[in-house]
Amino acid sequence: MTNPLRLLLMVAALTGILGVGTAAAQTVFVRNAPAGSAVEVVVGAATTGTGTVGDDGNASVPFTLGAGKAEMDANVFVDICDKTRRVIIVERGRLPGPPAEGCDRRDISGVFWVRPINTLVVDLGNATPSLLLVRGRYTPPKPQVEGAEESSGPRHEAPTGFVLFGGGGLTKFRDATSIACGNVSNCSGSSGVGYSFGAGYWFTKFLGAEVTYLNPKTLSIDGADTGFVFHTKLNANLTTIAGLVALPAGPMRFYGKAGVNYHQATQETTETIDTATQTFQLKTTGWNWLYGGGGEGWFTTKFGVYGEIGYARVAGDASVGTIGRLDDRLTYLLFGARLRIGG
Repeated sequence: MTNPLRLLLMVAALTGILGVGTAAAQTVFVRNAPAGSAVEVVVGAATTGTGTVGDDGNASVPFTLGAGKAEMDANVFVDICDKTRRVIIVERGRLPGPPAEGCDRRDISGVFWVRPINTLVVDLGNATPSLLLVRGRYTPPKPQVEGAEESSGPRHEAPTGFVLFGGGGLTKFRDATSIACGNVSNCSGSSGVGYSFGAGYWFTKFLGAEVTYLNPKTLSIDGADTGFVFHTKLNANLTTIAGLVALPAGPMRFYGKAGVNYHQATQETTETIDTATQTFQLKTTGWNWLYGGGGEGWFTTKFGVYGEIGYARVAGDASVGTIGRLDDRLTYLLFGARLRIGG
């Protein structure tokens, strides 16, 4: 029976030693105090820790709560003296002794759980001191470089999630004008501004997908030669499905895209020979590829702008009952706005 009893006594003694060691691990970290001033930590009526403020205005002062005491629900006060800053910790509901002559006492409102795993960060930068309980060790923020602009908060990044967008820009068919004109020298085509809108989803900052409707400006081609004139117009629209791969850079995101498009096009030619006029119409549809890339910039997490350049094949056979085929390339340059939807 002696050995078990001795073992229990040893365990109890070890627990007490560890408890005292834990109690000694308390720390007060004082910020924004005058360099070179003394810091005292007073628990109840006893000074249990002292230190000196460094050139950076900070001081880390270890202290104890007293023999056998590991934690406390406490009220905290600060005495501002000529060359001393005194942090006073008392049991909740109790008042400390009167301040020393020439000292101004400030109280920090609230009840604080003082325990070994917390650091008491006392900031004296304002007329009323503040206290922050930090779990573990406290590392003060880097000082602001003189002349540098203060940060207005965390820098936002290009968002993920559901995005709506729309814009307009230049569109151009590569071969339509030259094919329609053939060997007629007095022939030219004109295009203009088209528009686009769609929806996308960014699964991560790097990967996304989108569906887009693109309506190029109707291409008009006019030609004339001895004895005849003609007018051709090509009206097409594309619905695209594409995957996106991006390189984010803060609120900017640069991306490449590749996928497929489904086009619906109508090409109509009106030709007049002498006084006779006839009209030919070709309607085509078809699936083809597209690729492109661009960049977007987000002014907020909800609103941004973008620019994009792309290249798409527009090819397909004529509808049932007619003969013909369209096979061309469309280049587009678009600018517009993006709106993130949801949280």
